[in-house]
Amino acid sequence: MSEVFKSSGLAFKFDPVQDRICTLMYKDQNHIELKAWMTRRFVNNMLPKLSSWLEERDEKAAVGEAEQENMVVHSNRQAVSRFEHHKAQQQVPSATESVPNSQIAEVDSFLINGMRLQERGGRVVLWFIDDKSSVRANMVLSRGELHKVLGTIIRVAENAQWQIENPWSFTSVVGASAATMQ
Repeated sequence: MSEVFKSSGLAFKFDPVQDRICTLMYKDQNHIELKAWMTRRFVNNMLPKLSSWLEERDEKAAVGEAEQENMVVHSNRQAVSRFEHHKAQQQVPSATESVPNSQIAEVDSFLINGMRLQERGGRVVLWFIDDKSSVRANMVLSRGELHKVLGTIIRVAENAQWQIENPWSFTSVVGASAATMQ
């Protein structure tokens, strides 16, 4: 069993030759440890599932536990999640500096075949799963930071003209719910 890398930061870059999103996983602010690739199909399948998972948690955070039983209307969950997503895009800090290709080429890489999420103590543990169903890396984020990561993936995919559906846009309708995306 290989060691699971605990990432302290992520960066995303589209590679037009591969037609994939390269996810750079940082050990610290200046050191890239892993690069992982996301395909268009994976991103298209992952976003609605992550959106549904976050909708449930965003709603729980927005209302008290006593009121929870009375607020099961799906449209309310979507509205709360959209609000949380758009708020995170504005409030969660991120960096936009360019990473030299020479620094990217020197690290181990894998194809992301799945993600697993678990809520722990008000934070979200995000595991990256490779094509052999092994966990290769993980990260601990706030829900806002997870929204920011997903918003960044969406922007990179839109800039690559992937024509994906943004589950947090005001024109989309989200379906399935799952905690494991594959």
